[in-house]
Amino acid sequence: MRYFSKLVITVLCGVLPLSHASERHDLLRHGAVASARALPHESGVAGYTEYYLDEPQEKVVRAHYYAVDGRPIAHKRLRYLEPGAQPHFELHDYRNSTGYRVIPSNGSLRIQKLRLLENNYQAVVDVHDMAVVEPTVIDAGIHRFILQHWQPIAAGEKIDFNFLQIEKARLIPMHMERVDCVESRYLCVRVRLNNPVYRLFVPPVLLTYDKRSKRLLNYAGFGPLPAENGEALAVTLNYQYKK
Repeated sequence: MRYFSKLVITVLCGVLPLSHASERHDLLRHGAVASARALPHESGVAGYTEYYLDEPQEKVVRAHYYAVDGRPIAHKRLRYLEPGAQPHFELHDYRNSTGYRVIPSNGSLRIQKLRLLENNYQAVVDVHDMAVVEPTVIDAGIHRFILQHWQPIAAGEKIDFNFLQIEKARLIPMHMERVDCVESRYLCVRVRLNNPVYRLFVPPVLLTYDKRSKRLLNYAGFGPLPAENGEALAVTLNYQYKK
């Protein structure tokens, strides 16, 4: 059984080194929608900072990850060529020079494990092809999946789906449903495993939305970036948007 570390995401504070501070400024200037810092918790895992950049004309969402000392540690790119929740996915983890690429095509997925080389080159070191069992969600495509099912979720309907565990190249049956929120202006969506035994060991994910704007305000659960040793990290993200 895997053990899970926990991090808490808070609003970004502090100063990055000059070169990385300039990168941060460019990200925010071009429309980053969230910036937060993952702080060390009882696990002793070092924190990181995340910046999100939405490029709607290119149908691309990028996420940039920085260590607490300002070093870039990872970059993620999602490109939504189709209206569903299966973006073309690519993650580069600079901490261990590895990465993953997911290519959806005609009801199948090709998952490539990457080795990062110098001068922004990558080598494919492993390939796994698998069939899609609909509905399937890839990474942050879960946000689009929720928006696509907004009305039935808000009405109390339980929605089943499969979530791609990229590192293991497998689909995990899950479901989402509305749960009570602190305030009526929010829509709270709980996501958890279908298997009741596994649920004893894996906590649910909770996403909080503003009902009026349908913007994601808070995410609590396993985060988008694992620890350097590959452990899954439980995080809480508070989103802030440009006006």
